[in-house]
Amino acid sequence: MKHFPDLNAIVPPVTLILPEVEAPPTLGRAEPAQLKQQRQVASDQIDIRLPIVHEFLRSSNLEANSRRLYERELKQFMGWAEVPFGAVTAALLGRYRAYLEQERRTQQGKPLSRNSINAALTALKSFFGWLHLTHPHQCPSNPATSVKWLKTTLSTPQDLSQAALGWIWATLPLLGESRDRDELLIHLLMHGLRASEVVDLSIAS
Repeated sequence: MKHFPDLNAIVPPVTLILPEVEAPPTLGRAEPAQLKQQRQVASDQIDIRLPIVHEFLRSSNLEANSRRLYERELKQFMGWAEVPFGAVTAALLGRYRAYLEQERRTQQGKPLSRNSINAALTALKSFFGWLHLTHPHQCPSNPATSVKWLKTTLSTPQDLSQAALGWIWATLPLLGESRDRDELLIHLLMHGLRASEVVDLSIAS
């Protein structure tokens, strides 16, 4: 008869380690703050006014830089005034102009220049003028009509240096077919005519 060893003495006892199972979420459990914030951001990004702005940008004959400027300024206004376009009044636009002057800052933390404020007002005036003509049911009257631009100081024109004038005269012989025309324009400008006056000249003049 064979002798079998005592297995209990050879094999040590095995202890089972059960993995920890996370309890299933219960109904009514509070939503994590991060997820709630993400949902709020996603909700804020859905703005029913945006298609109207995009229609305006598509229908307007704007250069690429002006288009980007208008889109940025209109989105800035929509973020400030969370009201339908039909509810925008001249008083609201006046408060927005005051906000641009007193509170809004550049990326460097500096107040906006008068030219920057006027650029924002130009975008608003152009948009609401278009909206009133294109969708009068949404904008029965143009609220931007009475909004005034800020007065800006004109920069003092500076004369060209003698070195710069020398470069211009030295460049004229290299212009080819347009040399005669460009030389005539330089002579006219040298005699004190403004650029706008030179542009208005005809062959008869």
